[in-house]
Amino acid sequence: MNRHLPRIAAIGFASAVLVGGCSPPSGDSSSVTQAPEVGESVLQFRPVLSLTAVTSTKPCPPVEENPSPQQGTTACSKDQATIYGLGPAFETNANIVDVSVATPPLGGTQVNIEFDEAGRRSMADASKRMVSYPPPKNQFAILLDGIVFSAPFFQEPILGGVASLTGFDDDAEAREVADSITPKPQ
Repeated sequence: MNRHLPRIAAIGFASAVLVGGCSPPSGDSSSVTQAPEVGESVLQFRPVLSLTAVTSTKPCPPVEENPSPQQGTTACSKDQATIYGLGPAFETNANIVDVSVATPPLGGTQVNIEFDEAGRRSMADASKRMVSYPPPKNQFAILLDGIVFSAPFFQEPILGGVASLTGFDDDAEAREVADSITPKPQ
């Protein structure tokens, strides 16, 4: 399985799928909200412009832990197998109000991400635009501390302010993703 293409129902992980919606699907849900602390990770959602396999002649670039969201950057996948050329961030955890892990009715595990009004608008704009692009430009990178944790693709526009990441290999992987996303303080 390509572990770097999560599906996001509206956004999709190769290993996880991002699904759009107005509210999180029903099922068992546990909230992971935590107050961010100084020095805590910053999450960025960035469009994928290109991807290249890492080779002995083309290694991963040095990690830029928190690149400016207004500028493009280059980053490696967490397994150091792929180099991503990324555009400016269209979303960060500054507009995330809640993150939870849930078990959808058909089984598996998903991470639900709820955005505030500004985040809802930027996710809707980006997903409406990118859903029709061919690969890899229909993908976006989930960049955490300068490393591409995942690069899902949009399956449909995310209009309701809630995105769900699915397609994880196991519950531990879903919790790792959820725990890495720190919502803005309330």
